[in-house]
Amino acid sequence: MISGPDGTGKSTIINELHKELECEVVWLRFHHYFSKILNLIGRILGKSYREEYSWGKVGYHDYYGVFGVIYILAVYIDHLIFRLLIKNKKFKTNKNYLVDRYILDVIADLIVDTKHYKMVFVLFDRFVKKELLAFDSFILECDMNIVIGRRKDIKDDKKYLDKINAYKVISHKYNIDTINTGLISLDEITQSILNK
Repeated sequence: MISGPDGTGKSTIINELHKELECEVVWLRFHHYFSKILNLIGRILGKSYREEYSWGKVGYHDYYGVFGVIYILAVYIDHLIFRLLIKNKKFKTNKNYLVDRYILDVIADLIVDTKHYKMVFVLFDRFVKKELLAFDSFILECDMNIVIGRRKDIKDDKKYLDKINAYKVISHKYNIDTINTGLISLDEITQSILNK
């Protein structure tokens, strides 16, 4: 399971690992049902908005206070629906999988959007622990200046530092291996993951 902020190299590394391993790549960001309704309400209330730049748009959620609590509950319900009805259908026995963006990325987003660290961890803790038992998990990190060199849009993301911090908190809390993709080559990163 590979997680981390945008621009740290998740897709590139997953593509390299896919060449080395006999496996399928699965994108597991679950579908949003109830939280989509909350996002619509957030847009009406001005808590969810997009900012335009020369290269495109970035969406933000400022879901603090009570609205954030309700949003976390909506995402939690969406996650339960995903686990019960969809997740297991994506996996077959006797197969290896590379999982791109799943529960660690969801809780990182919730932390950034709501600032309700404690509630997020209380609700999702047992699910995170189950997934960490099921998957070898890695969080990618990289110096922001290097990321900006790779992706110019990152410099305009006003919550990017919050995202970096959210992943640091998650990796520390669950003792997840982190790999700094700005310090070593793609081959070294791939080999490091394969060795572990």
